[in-house]
Amino acid sequence: MEKTYNYSCLVNPAPCPLDSYDASTLDVSRRDLDRFLEAHGTGEVKAEAQIRTLAEDLVNERRWSANEDGWVRLAKVGFLLVVSPDLFTVVDYRTSHRERTYAQVRVGVPSRFRHERRKRRVRRIARRRHEAFAAVGATYSYDVEQRLLRVVFSGGRRFEIEGRRPVSTMSAGEWETVVDRINAELGIVLTADAEHAQAIPS
Repeated sequence: MEKTYNYSCLVNPAPCPLDSYDASTLDVSRRDLDRFLEAHGTGEVKAEAQIRTLAEDLVNERRWSANEDGWVRLAKVGFLLVVSPDLFTVVDYRTSHRERTYAQVRVGVPSRFRHERRKRRVRRIARRRHEAFAAVGATYSYDVEQRLLRVVFSGGRRFEIEGRRPVSTMSAGEWETVVDRINAELGIVLTADAEHAQAIPS
């Protein structure tokens, strides 16, 4: 996955060299049109329209800065545009949202990368917690309707713990409650770290 850059400009109280009409009529360099198309995969007409809409919004929100040579930087929420000193052309387009266009971010389309990261984290925690039970010879199941975690140890000993969620999605605090209950029941040392859970017979 690419690095995420937090492209942003603070609100600038000074008048912007561009007004909203200027922003809506900007030319877009071929290089940056291609960069947009490579990142987002839309058509050229839509790409130009979205870049101009982004520029217009950032101008209206005063999210701009300029250097002494007149290059204007417009940036917010992970999107960056650089406008030439003559104020006619977008000469640089960059974004940290390769999976979403500005139009999608604007209306609140969620990040696919963030969702994938969460799924990977849940799978990782589930695996480690499963290993924690296996290390002490235990199996478990979760009753969704009754919200009960059922733990069975080799030899037949079993008990139930009330829980709002399955093991894989328990918070660190909820998991620690499970750990404490196992400690109390069987005298087993079970570490409660949500990321590195391991079970160790005492």
